[in-house]
Amino acid sequence: MDNQQLFEVLGQLLSQLLSPDANIRKQSEEQLEKHWLANQPGPFLAGLSNFIVHHSDAYVRLLLMKSSEVFALSCCEAAGEDVLKYVQTNLLQSLASEQDVSVRNKVADTISQIALFLVNNKELFQACAEYISSPNPLFRKSAFMIFSGCPKVLIKQDQNSVKSIFMAGVQDSDLDVRLAALKATVNYICVSKQAVRNAMADLLPHLLNVIPGVMAHGGKEDEAVEGLTDIIELAQLFPKMFKPVLEHTVTYMVSQMKNTDLENGTRQTCLELLLTLCEGAPAQMRKYEPFAHSLIPVILEWMSELEDEPEWYAVETIEDDDDSSNETAGEQAMDRLAMNLKGNIVLPIAFQLIPTLLSSPEWQKRHAALRCISAIGEGCYDIMKKELEKVIGLILPHLKDPHPRVRHAACNAIGQMCTDFAPTIQEQFHQPILTHLIPIMDDLAHIRVANYGAAALVNFSENASKECIAPYIEPIISKLLVLMNTGKIFAQEQAITTLATVADSASLEFTKYYSNIMQVLLQILRFPDQKELRSLKGKTLECSSLIILAVGKEVFAPDFVPFVEVLKNIQSTISDPDDPQNSYLLSAWARLCKVMGTDFAPYLEIVLPPLLKSVEIKPKMVAFDADEAGDEYNEEDGWEVMAVGDKNLAIKTSLLEDKCTAVEMLLCYAEELGAIFHPYVEGIMKMIVPLLKFYLNDGVRYASASLIPVLLNCWIKADYQLRDAPDYDPEDEEALKDEEYTDEQFLADAAVTVSSLFKTFGTAFLPFFDQMISKLSEFLENKDAPSRQWALCVFCDLIEFTGPASVQYQPFFLAKMAASLGDASPDVRQAAAYGVGVSAKFGGPNYAQFCVESLPHLFNIINAPNSRSEENTMATENAISAVGKLLEVYRSTGAFSANDVILHWFNSLPIVEDAEEAPETYSLLLELIEGQNEVIVNVNQIPKLVSILSEALSLKDLLVKDPALKEKMVNCLKSVIAAADANTKQILWQGLKDGQKKYLSSLGLV
Repeated sequence: MDNQQLFEVLGQLLSQLLSPDANIRKQSEEQLEKHWLANQPGPFLAGLSNFIVHHSDAYVRLLLMKSSEVFALSCCEAAGEDVLKYVQTNLLQSLASEQDVSVRNKVADTISQIALFLVNNKELFQACAEYISSPNPLFRKSAFMIFSGCPKVLIKQDQNSVKSIFMAGVQDSDLDVRLAALKATVNYICVSKQAVRNAMADLLPHLLNVIPGVMAHGGKEDEAVEGLTDIIELAQLFPKMFKPVLEHTVTYMVSQMKNTDLENGTRQTCLELLLTLCEGAPAQMRKYEPFAHSLIPVILEWMSELEDEPEWYAVETIEDDDDSSNETAGEQAMDRLAMNLKGNIVLPIAFQLIPTLLSSPEWQKRHAALRCISAIGEGCYDIMKKELEKVIGLILPHLKDPHPRVRHAACNAIGQMCTDFAPTIQEQFHQPILTHLIPIMDDLAHIRVANYGAAALVNFSENASKECIAPYIEPIISKLLVLMNTGKIFAQEQAITTLATVADSASLEFTKYYSNIMQVLLQILRFPDQKELRSLKGKTLECSSLIILAVGKEVFAPDFVPFVEVLKNIQSTISDPDDPQNSYLLSAWARLCKVMGTDFAPYLEIVLPPLLKSVEIKPKMVAFDADEAGDEYNEEDGWEVMAVGDKNLAIKTSLLEDKCTAVEMLLCYAEELGAIFHPYVEGIMKMIVPLLKFYLNDGVRYASASLIPVLLNCWIKADYQLRDAPDYDPEDEEALKDEEYTDEQFLADAAVTVSSLFKTFGTAFLPFFDQMISKLSEFLENKDAPSRQWALCVFCDLIEFTGPASVQYQPFFLAKMAASLGDASPDVRQAAAYGVGVSAKFGGPNYAQFCVESLPHLFNIINAPNSRSEENTMATENAISAVGKLLEVYRSTGAFSANDVILHWFNSLPIVEDAEEAPETYSLLLELIEGQNEVIVNVNQIPKLVSILSEALSLKDLLVKDPALKEKMVNCLKSVIAAADANTKQILWQGLKDGQKKYLSSLGLV
């Protein structure tokens, strides 16, 4: 089939991607993946670009690019540079004639994505330079869009020329061009080195001036927000760049925050820029006095923007505050300001305004003042703790405020302070706080207020001693029981949660209330299995088990059997993995075990099966395009969505939390039951060890790391076979007790996480990687060897999984990788040597000079004294492997004397420890032998060759992953020995170790 026919077939298939019939679309996607992407990536990309260029319908062109984008980008690397250049030329041709703005934007975006895979791209820069000088603003915008998507196109250009291009762009007469130039400038600065950033710093005023120009155009607020978002990205990475323009930035952003003609989202984006600067460079913002003085009054005004909606009072379920409202944005802003500016700055300004607001006849002002107090407490802790009595005195009267919303805010304020200033506030002020807070639970006419009073009691009780809480238990319980009978599920749940917390703090002081309370809770636990009651029953499980823990085994004993029956019944009804009762049930069983001790052992057979099922939960992950809404993956349903490159990744975090809880419960059982738990240890250990690398949830890894030594201890306590093992050392037991999850392990985990992202997403992960590159390169200079090692490992993964696209990052790591070949740490040398190898294999031509220049340093590692000592072996073998990779890639290029390098490499063999590097190394050796390389294939080298092959083959685990290679090596060894004369055989036999001789004997070769 010729190219024309291929393109016709592909055209039909691409047309089917746009079919309204889902089955046809699915079939075409499958055909693309199986037949084109896997086998013909080059023709696919070439045909796709032709289709895009020549199809007459703009709407079809746009849809086609969107629907095929994932397929196209996934095969760019495999297509090769020539095909990509052809596709780029086609798309640039399309830009030259395309009139549809949406299609133009998509084409420009696609060109920039393809450019990431091209090493040398002068043609693209030249095309963009022509576009920038075009009188047509559409062309100028397209050029800046390409620069924005692939700033590396500009990296090798003259710095002053690039600066002039950006300056002209942000001052362009066309609004869309200015915005595109703004984004391109920001993206370029973000990936540039310090010296370039310094040179570009005086562009910043002009970047900021783009925004007022956009604001002046009616109906362009979305574009203004987009431009501000770009500037925010710059502020996140380099906040100190803004120091020369702070006055202008603060003045203008505050003025826009006050502009009520703007949408709330626009005003909040202006606030976000100021908060980003505050978080990134707090000292800088503290020193600029007008910042807080101008900003805080506006934020408090925002916090007063509330309506007294009837819906607030009539709700059946409590939802989180509306994050899009100015009131919520203002409260969050006060929290962030306090955390960064601290009390010396924030408190004098805030408390100059708060008393006036609290005395205002407008309830919204009083509400704002109270919410402000609750927001700033944590950040202003050092100053506010000295004024607790005064602050509490301002809050408590408003628990009796005439307006229910203000009473609600007062509950929030006192509750938050009980968390922020614990335990001091409980110890010193329990009497005034509780005497004001407990009566508010009588406000059943405003059930949300009573409910929030109970919630504030949780904050108080969590950090209260039993001496503080004991005198108030009776009135608290009586009011909570009334709240439980209101018929409102959210109020019942809160009352039960508060009861659990009070019981936990009161401990044995709760005993006299136990019997009556437990009967009420058991009654709730016996409710039928209805979906709307599951959360209530789950919280009741938590409450009852905490009460049991508080009162102890003796008091609880009469209820043990009925309580177990209730738990068994609930367990039998749970079939939905999202059932909230599940995690509460797991915890309840574990608390029961803590109370009953060894008497709980008979129930393990009931408890462990569902628990282990939870441990084995597989994470639910869904990837979707960044421009898709993804509304079904919301936080309320237990999903967390994160951006990874141009994709969004949704993870069902609620399931991960259940998994973490399950591991923690196993830890509880193992600790409590000790030797009794030992029959389950082996099976559980097989499940837990792999979770040390469960990178989606830190809690799972930490709990697993804590559980493993406890499981081993169960074996030991049971006098299991460990103590009788021939290599058992008494110090081993002490070592288990002292085992910790070290900082070095955490750093290693972080590196492996990034590695996993590169493996999964390849070049699509690079935009996210850009945000960590500066910090990562700092680790290369760290005095701590593990930090240098793991930073190098990340850069190795960058090269391995993004190939030539990694070239743009060379300034951040390449010189340090070369220097690390001589590092004092063997682990660092190993990582650097591995880096040279992957550079040769995956990096492309732009790594050739670095690789060739590394050869002497690799041989320095190989030939160093003690290079084969235990601590140096892995570094040595990685250096040997790296030399082999250089031979594979460059030996025919004339970059070095190939036979000289082959000789030195051959004499450095064998590799005997590194099972990852051995297969490729020995494959090269066989290739040279089969090719009759004169350095290796001669009579003088037979003893060395037999020694290398026999030693490698005698190690049973070294080549276990590649049995085909092992068989080839055996055949080669047999051929070499068969061809040797008697004298040569005698010489080689004398030079072999016992293990090698034994292996050759097993093959019948001697």
